[in-house]
Amino acid sequence: MPKSLAISAIPVNAVSAVTSGSQNLINAWKDYATTREVETTKRAKIEANRDVALAAIQAQADTLRMLIEGTFAERSKNFDKYFSLLNEGFINDNDQQINAALTLIVEQTKVSPMMQAAQLINNINDPNSTDVIEI
Repeated sequence: MPKSLAISAIPVNAVSAVTSGSQNLINAWKDYATTREVETTKRAKIEANRDVALAAIQAQADTLRMLIEGTFAERSKNFDKYFSLLNEGFINDNDQQINAALTLIVEQTKVSPMMQAAQLINNINDPNSTDVIEI
C-alpha cells in the first residue's frame, strides 16, 4: 500500500490572518482612492478659484486703465479749454473771463482722478455697494 502523504491542516489563524490582511489591503486601497479623489477635487477647486480671482484682477486692471486713460484725456481737454479761456481773458482784458478761467483751473486741480479710481475699485469690490457703475 502506498504511503499516503499527510497534508497538514492549515491553521485557522493563518487563514484568518490572510483574510484580515487582504481586507486591510483592500481597505487601504479604498482609502487611498478616496483620498486621491478628494485631493484632486480640492486642487481643481483651488485652480478654479485662482482663475476666477485672476480674471477679476484682470477686469479691474482693464477698467482702471480705461478709466485713467479716459479721465486724463478729458482732464487734458478741459485744461486746454480753461487755459485758452484764460489767454482770451488776458488778450481781451476781461477780468471776469480771467477769474472764471482761474476758478475752473483751480477746481479741476482739486479733483484727483486717482482718488476717483480708488473709489471706483472700492465700489466694484464692495458686495454691499448699491452704486451703479456705467462704463
